[in-house]
Amino acid sequence: MNKNITKILKTLLKNNHSVSSNRLAEIANVSQRTIKRYVKEIPDVFKTFDVSFHIVSDKNGYRLEAGQGERMQLAEILANADGTNEGIENNSNIFLYLVLEGEVTLEDIADYFFYSKNTIVKKVNLLREEATRFNLEISRSSKGLKIFGDESSIRKIMVEFLDIENDQCIEIIEKYFQKEQFIDQVYQIIIDELIKANVSFSQEQILLVLRNILVLLLRTEYTSEFNYENEPLIYKNYMIVRNISRQIEEKFQLKFTEMDLFYLSILFGTSAFTEEKEREIRVAIFYSLEKLESSYNESFLDNSRFTNNLQKHVMICIQRVTVDVSLQNPLKEMIKNKYFLAYEYAVFFANELSKMLSLKFSDEEISYFTLHFQTYLEEKKKKKCIGQLSSVRMGWELPH
Repeated sequence: MNKNITKILKTLLKNNHSVSSNRLAEIANVSQRTIKRYVKEIPDVFKTFDVSFHIVSDKNGYRLEAGQGERMQLAEILANADGTNEGIENNSNIFLYLVLEGEVTLEDIADYFFYSKNTIVKKVNLLREEATRFNLEISRSSKGLKIFGDESSIRKIMVEFLDIENDQCIEIIEKYFQKEQFIDQVYQIIIDELIKANVSFSQEQILLVLRNILVLLLRTEYTSEFNYENEPLIYKNYMIVRNISRQIEEKFQLKFTEMDLFYLSILFGTSAFTEEKEREIRVAIFYSLEKLESSYNESFLDNSRFTNNLQKHVMICIQRVTVDVSLQNPLKEMIKNKYFLAYEYAVFFANELSKMLSLKFSDEEISYFTLHFQTYLEEKKKKKCIGQLSSVRMGWELPH
């Protein structure tokens, strides 16, 4: 099913009033003329589904006309179309709703998301399985379902699975803060401050900080057990975070604690270790690569660009591991399957590094290591091809 048609229908589904073609065009990132074409195509797209609904056009835009049962059925079709039945990552909207509401019944969830009760039961069971990985439990309470566990675990699972591109997650967050385009505005504040400070961070780091900021603000009434004051900190990053927090506080009348600022500063960190600690990490990287070289007959240490880039990545990664945070890697499975040799190198390297530094790297972090090893392999292949071409040219005889 066309993704834009899915976006249009999801928007109409969650609104009882008409939605303007201009607003739909913004959501689908197409022209208003294209919206008219999509609306005409929708009946043909859903011809094979046994669901009855109509899209009515009026002076205010487009409106979905359907009964409650048809709305639930349509919501399930759209959920299956974009794979939202698989895993907590794609059920993040339900998890977020459950966290913010505190205690809700299955009926409450079904009514809010227009799912049948049977579908909600399946989705909640998937959430239960994932929650156990974070030492959390989703169980029945006197008023419905509730998440049981410590605050740090709740924050960690929220950061890992907060889907800021999921329309329903965005709706829940904006409703909570009572601000339209809240996420976009916070993101722009982060970007503007980074530009002003003349620093460059990867998109993954920026999105990680954005998700953490949202979680900190969503959980502001709960106290975190962690104390980050003794962790490595770069003063420049602290100033960037402080400026970002001040703008958010002034614009939205929200509040960060000093501990929140310490935490966010560490996430931005590039190399805040003492000289002794940094030397220890560099030595560990060197010996891990040396062992990898001898096991696979490679020459990693001869490629200075590769070792420098890998070293920088490892330093940042270790800072995240220090505060028990991991980047999401949506391409993890593709990387593992497509770059299987580079992934094998990355796993070996991570295991050796873990032994020397007494740290544990997540599969997501190892997948990012893989990209460095894949770059090394591609450069090696390119040099080999150039070498072979040079040999052929040297063998040519000039015509007399």
